[in-house]
Amino acid sequence: MKSAFGLRSTVPVLLAAALVGFAAAAAQADPQFASCKPTEVMRFIEARRLHVRCEQPVKGIPFFALSTQDPAASAQALSVLSTALITGRDVAILYDPSDLGGEAIGCLKQDCRLIKAVAFAR
Repeated sequence: MKSAFGLRSTVPVLLAAALVGFAAAAAQADPQFASCKPTEVMRFIEARRLHVRCEQPVKGIPFFALSTQDPAASAQALSVLSTALITGRDVAILYDPSDLGGEAIGCLKQDCRLIKAVAFAR
C-alpha cells in the first residue's frame, strides 16, 4: 500500500470529488422555455414582485414571478405580460424548474418559479 501522498491513496479521493461535482451539476437544471397563456397578471407593491398565472400549469407550476427591484426590467416584463393577457396571446417564459430563489419575493416553491426572460409566442 502506498502512502497518503501516493497514487493509490489519491484515486479514491479524486473519484469522490468528481462524483460530488457531478451530483451538484445534476441538481441544477438548465433553464427551459414554457408556453403560457396568461389568465392573470398582478403587480404586488409590498412584496416587490409581479407574477403571471398561466391557463395551463407548466409541470404543475401555474405562476411565474419576477422581482421588481429593477424597475426598467420589471416594467418591460409587465408590458409583455399585460399585452399578452389583453390580446389573448401566449408568452414564452424562460425559467429554471429547480430555482426556488423566488421564495424571497413571495413566490411559493410548490407553485411558482422565477422568470428569467419573457417573450411573445405563437
